Amino acid sequence: MIAQIDQGQAYTDNHIQAFLREQIYRLEITPEIPLEVNDLVEQLRVGRNVVRKALLRLASEGLVEPNPHGYNVVAFDDQYITQALSIRRTLELAALGLYVKGLEQTGLKRLRLFCTAFQPGYISDPQISDSQVFERYLDVDNAFHQGLADMSRNAPLSRSVEKIIWLSTLIRRRQYYGSDYNENPVSHINEHLGILDALEAQNFEGATAILDKHLILERKHVLALASALVF
Repeated sequence: MIAQIDQGQAYTDNHIQAFLREQIYRLEITPEIPLEVNDLVEQLRVGRNVVRKALLRLASEGLVEPNPHGYNVVAFDDQYITQALSIRRTLELAALGLYVKGLEQTGLKRLRLFCTAFQPGYISDPQISDSQVFERYLDVDNAFHQGLADMSRNAPLSRSVEKIIWLSTLIRRRQYYGSDYNENPVSHINEHLGILDALEAQNFEGATAILDKHLILERKHVLALASALVF
């Protein structure tokens, strides 16, 4: 059963798209839950065209795919994960390259605060068994990577990074709540700080190398976990 929405206002396909996307992100809608137009019209009390357009928009984002009766949330197989995280690597390295060319030094202090505010040293369990700690870690991780992209001063590229980070986070949340999770936030935060150290020292080649290695290791980690979970 999909969560209900406030019936006190009129909803457009953009509203329904955003609502369903949030339900997908929160794992309230999973691949085994069918998304049929008639059912959604009845549950959400909106028009058929609104629902149909919202589902088409989600399909264009790569979040749902059609079936004979409607749509399902995409099941992330190895190929999908590899493609998504490879695209993320390409986009983030491109954004960092634009930052380097512009020699824009503002914003580094803010990114450092994101990392140090998490204070990962108090975590004694590398499995991150506390879901609140995990969600906080994701927020900090996303803020760091999005912050790097934003400093490129390239709005289209920054928005593209935002979308692929969102998708990467969805994959990681499914893994965390659906299997035995093993990720070391201390190591990741230290890599973030290493990137910032290199940028502040104007060692741009070093910063690029650390970010590249960081993203490659994340992809390997996610793929290793994928075998333990049916998405």
